[in-house]
Amino acid sequence: MRTPVYWSSALEDIPAPDYADMTIGVLPPGAPHDPRVWAAGLFSLRAMPRWIAAALALRQLLVPLLGIPPAPRDTFRVGRVEGRRR
Repeated sequence: MRTPVYWSSALEDIPAPDYADMTIGVLPPGAPHDPRVWAAGLFSLRAMPRWIAAALALRQLLVPLLGIPPAPRDTFRVGRVEGRRR
C-alpha cells in the first residue's frame, strides 16, 4: 500500500516547516465540490463573527494614526485555489 503525499500551497513560502497539519473529511450531502466555493466561503467577511469584523474595522481606523498603512481591502481575497473538481 502506498502512502499518499499531500502538499499545501500555504506552505510554499516556507522551505521546511517544523510542523504542518491537515484534516481530511467527508463532504455532507449537497455540499459543493468546488474548492473555490469553500475558500470563498471560509475567508469571506460575511463568514467572520461580527466582533472580529468590528475589530478589523477598528484596526483600519487606528493604524494610520500610528503611521502604519491600513490593510488593502482585498486582504482576505482568495488568490489561488488548487484542487480537483468532480
